[in-house]
Amino acid sequence: FAINTSNQAQSLPLSASSPTLPPATMTMIANQFVLSQHLTVEPSSAANPVAYQPMIPQFQIPATAYPGETFTLTGSGFGTPGSHARVIISENGVNYGAHGDAYHVQVQSWSPTQIRFVIPNGISGPPLAPGTATLSVETANRVLSLPSSLAITPPPVLNASIGSLRHVYPGENIVVTGTDFGSSPGSGYVLIQQNHINYGAPSDAYKVHILHWTNTQIQLQIPNGTSGPALVSGPASMRIVSNSGLHSANVPLAVVPVPHLIAQLASSQPIEPGQRITVVGTNFGSSQGRGFIQVSQGSVNYGAPGDWYQLVIQHWSNSSVTFMAPTNSEPIDGHYEPNLNPGTATVTLVNTDGLKTQPLTITAN
Repeated sequence: FAINTSNQAQSLPLSASSPTLPPATMTMIANQFVLSQHLTVEPSSAANPVAYQPMIPQFQIPATAYPGETFTLTGSGFGTPGSHARVIISENGVNYGAHGDAYHVQVQSWSPTQIRFVIPNGISGPPLAPGTATLSVETANRVLSLPSSLAITPPPVLNASIGSLRHVYPGENIVVTGTDFGSSPGSGYVLIQQNHINYGAPSDAYKVHILHWTNTQIQLQIPNGTSGPALVSGPASMRIVSNSGLHSANVPLAVVPVPHLIAQLASSQPIEPGQRITVVGTNFGSSQGRGFIQVSQGSVNYGAPGDWYQLVIQHWSNSSVTFMAPTNSEPIDGHYEPNLNPGTATVTLVNTDGLKTQPLTITAN
C-alpha cells in the first residue's frame, strides 16, 4: 500500500505503472515495487518542498569509540540537517541527544551520507563509560534508525616526556616531547599542580605561559610568579591536554630554587673597540635562545632587546660567552655603534630563562 500524506494528488512511479494517489489517502497496490527512494511533495500552504522519506537511516558502526572522540558515521538516508535531526546515544540508563533529553550530543556536520559528532565526554552530562552503548539516528523528518551497538573504550593516553630533565626551577623554559598534541593548542592546555594550586586549565585563575606548540613538542615556562604564585621547592606534576580532549599521564616535576648565574671576565685587561670579550661561568644555557649581553656606560646601553645599539655575540655555551666590544668601524643593523668612552662600563649576561648575572666591570681605553 501507499500513503499520500499531502493535500495534493501525487504520481507514484512503480515498476509497472505510475498510478495517481488522491490527497490524504492510502491506496492498496499489488505485485509492484517503488522505483524511486524519495518522493517530493509540496502542500499548497508551503513555500518550499518537503521531502517525504520512506526509508530509514542505515549505517555501519566503526569498531570502537572513546569519550571526546570526533566520530564519523557513514551511511545513507540521513537527510539534511534540521531541528529534529539528532544522534541518540544511550548507556546504562543515561540518554543523550533524543528529544526531551537533558544531555546532548554535539553534532559538527550533517549530510545525507555522513554525520560527524563528538562522543559524550562530560561537556553535557556524564561522559560515556567503557562498555557498550546504543546509537540511533533520527532525521529531520523524524524517521528513526534501528539502534546499533557501540563499543566504548577508555580514551587513549598522550605520550609526553621531559626527557632526562631531573629538576626545574621557576621561570625555566622546558620542552615537552610526545605525540598527538595537535598542530596548535586550540582548546588544549598544560596543567601544572603543586600543593593544591592549579595552573593552566581554562577554569584556573593562574595560567601557564606557552612559548611554542606543535604536534610533537611544547615549550613552556615553569610558573615564576607572573600569573599566580611561583612554584616552590618540592614535588609538582604536569599534564598535557590536547585540543581533542586527550590527556597525558601526570609527569612528575622536581622543583628546585632558581639557580644563580656565576660569572666573571676571562681577562681584567683594559679593552679596545672591537676587541673580543669573554665571560665565563655557569648556567648560561647551551644556546643563546632569548639570552643577551648588555653593556652599559652612563646612559648608553648596548645589546638588550630594547636597546638601539647592539652587540655582536660570537660564541655562546653554558659556561662561556664571547662578544665584541662596541666599535664604530663596523655597521650593525644598518648603523654604526659608538665606541665606549675611556673609563669603566658594566657587562650583564641574561640567559634565555631571564636569569641575569651581577654586573661585571670592564675598563675601556
